[in-house]
Amino acid sequence: MSRNVCICLFCMILGIASCKQATVSDDKPSGTKPQSEKVEESITSKLEQLNAQIAQDTSNAKLYYQRANLHLEDRNLKKAADDVLIAMELNPENPEYYQLASDLLLNINDSESAIKMLRKGLKIKPFDANLRIHLARLLLIIEDYNGALKNLGIVIANEPTNANAYFYKGLVAKQQGKTKGAIQDFEKATQYDPDHYDSFMQLGLIHGEQNNPIAVDYLQNAIRIDTNSTEARYAQAFFYQQQKDYEKAKELYQVMLKRNRQNEKVLFNIGWILFQQDSIEQAKKHFNIVTRVAPAYANAYHMRGLCSEVLGETEAAIKDYEQTLVFKEDHQKAKDALKRLGK
Repeated sequence: MSRNVCICLFCMILGIASCKQATVSDDKPSGTKPQSEKVEESITSKLEQLNAQIAQDTSNAKLYYQRANLHLEDRNLKKAADDVLIAMELNPENPEYYQLASDLLLNINDSESAIKMLRKGLKIKPFDANLRIHLARLLLIIEDYNGALKNLGIVIANEPTNANAYFYKGLVAKQQGKTKGAIQDFEKATQYDPDHYDSFMQLGLIHGEQNNPIAVDYLQNAIRIDTNSTEARYAQAFFYQQQKDYEKAKELYQVMLKRNRQNEKVLFNIGWILFQQDSIEQAKKHFNIVTRVAPAYANAYHMRGLCSEVLGETEAAIKDYEQTLVFKEDHQKAKDALKRLGK
């Protein structure tokens, strides 16, 4: 990679990064330190170690690469760019450095340059699977499906059991509306990697949309792989909700609330289920909580308004329907409700 290209990349990132100012919250909870502070301390400690190592070995490209990753994690794009460019100059044939440079460009929302950076890396390492998959992912984002499939095809031709390649191939098929093909690709990904979380999630979501009970099994596999997965547990509960197995759905939602009492989507869905079960007062209590936890949650105001309307509290209902439109001006159900009430 030429020094001019390196300097160009550095200037682009430096220019945008310098415009971004860090903000500090005024909240100062007592007791234990916030998780963000713990993470910052960990990054600082690791950076100090790397600084000492680099001082002793200034020509070690890998150390600069490691430090660049830490700076990126810390959202210091300028220092990350500086280090990755040093790493690329010291070892211009390492594909990992091009991928990191591409990630930096994505962080300043320059997908075009990020793609170009990956292609530069592939000129040096044309059969590097990670670079090609990374490129395919970006091409998928900009909806260049043919380009994505071409790169994934090259990976699969050279590595027939590459689970990630099949996963992204499945995403391409899904985005194109080819559900059957997507399922086949996601299943191949799980065949070659039984712990491929993202593929199990996709299979669970697709089968859930098809009202197929096997969705629960796929989502359970995702939970097996990541026991802390909120999205997999939520998807399971929502599947039961869609199947009108309300008690099972509420049971799973309650488990989620034990982990996070302020999960607005879970609180809303429990309220929605209670409304379907004619527990209007209890439903309204849940929507009250949602509006406190997430003050801009338009659907919560609509459902609370609906509860008030059923309970004969017309003025309260009108107020909530109007508030719904403040946060979502095209909320048709709220508009219809106001017309129904003569407003």
